[in-house]
Amino acid sequence: PPTNGRASKDNGHDKTAKPRTEKPKGDPAERGHLHAGMTEGEVLTRVGPPNATTGQKNAKLVRWTWFPVEGDAETVTTVTLSSGVVVNVDRMHVKR
Repeated sequence: PPTNGRASKDNGHDKTAKPRTEKPKGDPAERGHLHAGMTEGEVLTRVGPPNATTGQKNAKLVRWTWFPVEGDAETVTTVTLSSGVVVNVDRMHVKR
């Protein structure tokens, strides 16, 4: 037990536990079907969370980017949202 009166940082969690290897949410093949007018929720449901974001969560303009993966290989998809609604979708073909 700690001698300084504070609770231990170790809450009994197994430090040897392996990280989760869950399948990412959404379907990468759906990235080609994203379009202006979709809501933030619709995008997340279809293709899952982005790999990278720019702009703050509550900012008017936010840009989300998904990198190439199996199911949408060789394509970087970038979605621009304004107040939670898609205003632009850019799909750039890249060679691996």
